[in-house]
Amino acid sequence: MHIITAKYLEKAALDLGLDCTIDENYSGRGMYNKTTVGVIISPEPLYQIIAYAAVLVTEDNDIEKSDNYYNNFFDIDTVIDEQYDSDKFIDDCGEFQKDTMGKSDIILY
Repeated sequence: MHIITAKYLEKAALDLGLDCTIDENYSGRGMYNKTTVGVIISPEPLYQIIAYAAVLVTEDNDIEKSDNYYNNFFDIDTVIDEQYDSDKFIDDCGEFQKDTMGKSDIILY
């Protein structure tokens, strides 16, 4: 999952008052030591979070972005020098997988 997709999902969850964390090096069952970015959330509001994050991405499409916009907006160290828009978000969402982690779920691909 792209780190920006994860950050939009995290922001949506937190804006909705839900617990959410990002694991930038998640490696689950059957991944054979490969890692990906994962978003750890409570299982019930998953679709609500995705829908709200889609609204955030769409709203940001209308903003002219300066250099390091995403780094400043999400306070991340990874340099994002590519364009990120609703098409990228939708592509990422189409690849989601969900894994149960006891009381929480993780979104990844």
